[in-house]
Amino acid sequence: MQSHTKDFRQGAGAALSDPKIQANLEGLYNGFHQARIDASDQTPDWEALQDKGRAIKAHTLDNLAYYLEMVERNVIASGGHIYFARDAEAASNYVVNLAKERGIELVIKGKSMVSEEMALNHRLEEEGIEPVETDLGEYIVQLAEETPFHIIAPAIHKSRGEVSELFVEKLNVPMYDNIEDLTREARDQLRQKFVDAGMGITGANF
Repeated sequence: MQSHTKDFRQGAGAALSDPKIQANLEGLYNGFHQARIDASDQTPDWEALQDKGRAIKAHTLDNLAYYLEMVERNVIASGGHIYFARDAEAASNYVVNLAKERGIELVIKGKSMVSEEMALNHRLEEEGIEPVETDLGEYIVQLAEETPFHIIAPAIHKSRGEVSELFVEKLNVPMYDNIEDLTREARDQLRQKFVDAGMGITGANF
């Protein structure tokens, strides 16, 4: 824990003193803030909906065992399997062993903060299995060999120009000036990965 705290403090200090990151964050924050204002203005009973959402979350956490058992029953009834892992290591081992048993060499991943927290990509790579992130932000930080910068916007710290330079370096493609071309290139790169992958992994909101 002390090591993680030290790493966080060092990373936070570096980010706070980086003028490029701060400029990127300021511009994106202003956009997110205005989008939230616009959404609230267009949504009747905005405050009531927020209160309802908080109440649902609190109720679920207060009755977590009940709802986990409900999920288990419904998944099994639908033909699925449930594995309750005691910790991150057990969860990673389960996924890795499942992939190895089936001879999986390529895994595509939807967005999952849990898999990030348990360093699942690293474990897969240790076993010679290639994980590929398919969420655009996660894909960008994976190419950059970084960790997500924000829970809902993993690549929020990178400007369009930085992403374009990253694509040139990692994907050997032309320099693109607009977001549409960058997203199209990412989509084209990932399309074949979807075809070739033997396993898919995604998170689930509960």
